Amino acid sequence: MNWNASGGGAFAILPLPSPFHGINGFPHKLPDQLPLARSHSAPVLDTDWSPHNDTIVASGGEDGKAMIWKVEPTLFDGWGTEGWVPEDFDPVLRIDASSRKIGQVRFHPTAAQVLATVSGEHTIKLWDLASPESSRIELSGHGDTIQSLTFNPTGSLLATTCRDRKLRIFDPRTGGQPVRIADGHTGIKGSRLVWMGEHGRIASTGFSKMSDRQVGIWDSGSLENLRMTTIDQSAGVLMPFWSDNNILFVAGKGWVSYLILPLTEFTLSI
Repeated sequence: MNWNASGGGAFAILPLPSPFHGINGFPHKLPDQLPLARSHSAPVLDTDWSPHNDTIVASGGEDGKAMIWKVEPTLFDGWGTEGWVPEDFDPVLRIDASSRKIGQVRFHPTAAQVLATVSGEHTIKLWDLASPESSRIELSGHGDTIQSLTFNPTGSLLATTCRDRKLRIFDPRTGGQPVRIADGHTGIKGSRLVWMGEHGRIASTGFSKMSDRQVGIWDSGSLENLRMTTIDQSAGVLMPFWSDNNILFVAGKGWVSYLILPLTEFTLSI
C-alpha cells in the first residue's frame, strides 16, 4: 500500500495473514512503525508484484523513477511480537524512467525481466531489467494522459485507455505506434481496462458524456464494441479485475462489487 511519508515517497508491505487481523479476520490497529520501502523522493503512485517471483515488487513515483525491490520473508520474522523492530526495504534496482511522473508499472506476464512503465510524457516504455540503461522499447501515439494498460495472457499485445477517449492495442515486440485504435467511453473521467483471459476480449470501465458509469466488452481483434452497459451515476472510478474462473469483478466507490459473466449477462453481487 502507498504510504504518506515525510521527506519523500514510500509504500508499505504487510504479511498476510497477520496477528493484527484480530477476531474473525477483522483488523485491529497496526503497529505505529511498519517496514517501509522509502527510496522514492516523491510520492509513490503505483506498485506491482512480479508474477514470476513472489519476492519481487516494482514501484513508480512522481520523481520519475521506477524501482525494483526484493522482499525477503525473513524480514518479517517476529512480526507482531513484543520488541519486534521493523527493518525498511532498499531497492535492488533504480531506473531513471522519465523526466516526469511514472503513473503505472506493470510486469510482463511471460517475460520475467520485462517491466512496463507509463510516464507523464504520454508514453509507455518497456525495460529489460537485466540491462535497463541500454535496452528499452517505447510505445507512443497517445494524445493525452494514459489512464490504464493491460497485457494479454502471453504478453504479445498490450491495450491502453487514454484521456483522449481512445482504446489502443500495441504489439510491444515492435514498439512505436498502436496497431489498432477505436473510440472508447465518451466521458473524460478515468477509464480502466483488463484483458479477459484467453477469450480474445477486453473489458473496460469508464463514463458516458452524461457521467454515467459504464462497463464495456470489446473484441481484441477488431476493437469492436460487443456490449456497453450503464451501471449508475456515481463519481468513483470502477476498477475491473479478471479471475481465472472466467468472472469479471468490478469494484468502485458506492457499491460493494459487481460480478459480470463474460459475454452473457451482468449480475450484481450484494
